[in-house]
Amino acid sequence: MLALSADEREVVVHDNWENSPGASVEVDGRTLTREDKLKEWVLAVTGEAARLRKELGYVATSLNTIATISEEAGPPVVTAAAAPKSPNDAWYSW
Repeated sequence: MLALSADEREVVVHDNWENSPGASVEVDGRTLTREDKLKEWVLAVTGEAARLRKELGYVATSLNTIATISEEAGPPVVTAAAAPKSPNDAWYSW
């Protein structure tokens, strides 16, 4: 197995095909074992997942705040001027 990132431009794989020591990967001038390359990739993916979890938590908190404010404000008041005249109005556009 070989895991690569989108920003890696030059990759050369040296494989011995016999499952013995010596296989390596050159990535943009750096030489790594395949195992070290996979560990590097796992760390990058794990870091990205943690960042996305944090961002999702922020979005959930923001949505909860908006919902609370909306509940406190009560139902929206629709006036005749703001109400759509027919289903063909742009207000109904999906």
